[in-house]
Amino acid sequence: MKIRTRLLLFSICPMLGATGQQIKVVESMSLGVPVVIHKNVASSSPVVHGVNGFIAETPEQFASYCLRLHTDRALCHRLGISARETIRQHWSDKVLARGFMDILAKGKCIRSAATAPKNRPILKPLAPRPSGRFAVIVA
Repeated sequence: MKIRTRLLLFSICPMLGATGQQIKVVESMSLGVPVVIHKNVASSSPVVHGVNGFIAETPEQFASYCLRLHTDRALCHRLGISARETIRQHWSDKVLARGFMDILAKGKCIRSAATAPKNRPILKPLAPRPSGRFAVIVA
């Protein structure tokens, strides 16, 4: 599916509570789209208020930030560029792969079923895919 990013001015994450990383936020930012997010969910996101999106504390603030981004295209564009750069620096495949390889190098993973305690996952690295990305199975 091809996404026409020039039609996306900004993205919203109006959830008041959630667990884990909100993938929609990272995906939007990777497309260069700033995000308006509620403060209860923002702690697990890469959104920095006024830098690559807005963090609202109230419904009124949420609406105000949405209207501001809708009417101020220059601000929307500036935050979008910063959002894309944030993801490139901290969430790219290379950065995540480097972190994963550091974990493997430090021996934090069990590589074989013979030496794995029952409460530790077994990581089985797979061959690189044609896309250049790698895959890992957690058994």
